[in-house]
Amino acid sequence: MSNLNATYFRKDSQQAFKDALEKGALSIASSDKTFAGNFMYMDSTINSDSFKNITTRKYITVSYDCPIVLPTEKINFLSMEIV
Repeated sequence: MSNLNATYFRKDSQQAFKDALEKGALSIASSDKTFAGNFMYMDSTINSDSFKNITTRKYITVSYDCPIVLPTEKINFLSMEIV
């Protein structure tokens, strides 16, 4: 069941895969059911990342004990300066 009150955002997909592999939620072994190569990164919340299996289309959510720290500064994306 999804959390309708969650704020979803996109983070760097390579970092999401690295985090999921470190946690053991995804695997580098191609014979494993959770082989990372069979998943695509979808989105994140403050304390989880979601991936979708490219064959079955089923989602897995990787939860983290420590929430992701979001930057508190406002960034002007046109100039890439902290405002």
